[in-house]
Amino acid sequence: MKSTTLLALVFFSTLSLSVQAAQQIDQEQAAQRQSVGVVSVSNQSGSLDDVVRALDSKATKAGASYFRIVSAGTPADSSHWRGSAEIYR
Repeated sequence: MKSTTLLALVFFSTLSLSVQAAQQIDQEQAAQRQSVGVVSVSNQSGSLDDVVRALDSKATKAGASYFRIVSAGTPADSSHWRGSAEIYR
């Protein structure tokens, strides 16, 4: 029983280490990395923080280690946000 519990613990700890969120970087840091694409969100309710979290999630799912916000805002009189980020490995 103890060996099964230990094995499960080791498995889940390595799994959690391999799924880490992408790190937000600035333009200067991005210049030192290779771009692998762009992710975007639209019709995002909430705040700018919610847009950043959504872009972070998409970058992570795309396998990126880093992302740089390219644009974020609310169109005209809308309360919903949109944004895009360039992603890097």
